Amino acid sequence: MLLTIAGYCEQFTRVNCRYAVSVIRML
Repeated sequence: MLLTIAGYCEQFTRVNCRYAVSVIRML
């Protein structure tokens, strides 16, 4: 999971990265 988040952070902007982290946190 953490590796996936890191991948999103690199591919997307901070806003999307923060959004992804929030979604995963809810899950």
